Amino acid sequence: MLDENVHRQLLLFLRNLGYDAITSPKGIANGEVFNFAVSKKRVLITHDKDFAIHSPVIDHAGIILLRILPNDINQLKAALQRLLTEKPSAESFVNRLFVVFPDHHEELPFRAESIPF
Repeated sequence: MLDENVHRQLLLFLRNLGYDAITSPKGIANGEVFNFAVSKKRVLITHDKDFAIHSPVIDHAGIILLRILPNDINQLKAALQRLLTEKPSAESFVNRLFVVFPDHHEELPFRAESIPF
């Protein structure tokens, strides 16, 4: 599920790759976006680093945090395609945070129980 801050061309790009991509409802708060993604069992794709700062307290399908300029569609497509080629199954994303940069990505466990306090 694409957050509203993600370039809309990625929606068609992901669908053309065979993914059942959707967009988040417009104008809802981050917590509601995350809860909507959880309720629909969707990986959340976003540019909003707040999702990486505030730990989810519930199981989720995964978060992809894009650290690429929002309007650099070619770099966004290339980076997402690399990630999805490496992680082709939905199970690869469950309770994980993927921080995607132009030339690589970092994978982190991301559940409240896995984060040391």
